[in-house]
Amino acid sequence: MRLTTDIAEIDGFMNDPFVYPGIGAKGRPVTARGCIGDRHLWLVDGDAMMLFHREDRGWHKHNLFKAACRGRAAICVGRAMLAWFFANVGDVLRAETPIANKAARWFNRQIGFRSTGFRQHEVVGPVECFICP
Repeated sequence: MRLTTDIAEIDGFMNDPFVYPGIGAKGRPVTARGCIGDRHLWLVDGDAMMLFHREDRGWHKHNLFKAACRGRAAICVGRAMLAWFFANVGDVLRAETPIANKAARWFNRQIGFRSTGFRQHEVVGPVECFICP
């Protein structure tokens, strides 16, 4: 597991055919340009990547897991990535997941998040809000 700032590597994850539909970019390639620095931590482990980004309300998590990293393997690497975050950053972590993405909502619970309710997201619509620890 390691941090990366390699734009090509990050863009490769974001534009992966399995990951890309969850980003909601609507047919155009996406790039991490402008998302490198103290407010963005990109953690990679094989076919799994998590973005931790700092906003005014605190840190948020986003999953970018390729098709090869699903199920039990995803849970193991997800827990390890959260352990890294709390050992190295040590702050509260939030996540917002579209209500329609039941698998990702279940995944959040499996790696240690708890639900704090629901809200209407300005881009993706209704989401479930999570917090960890």
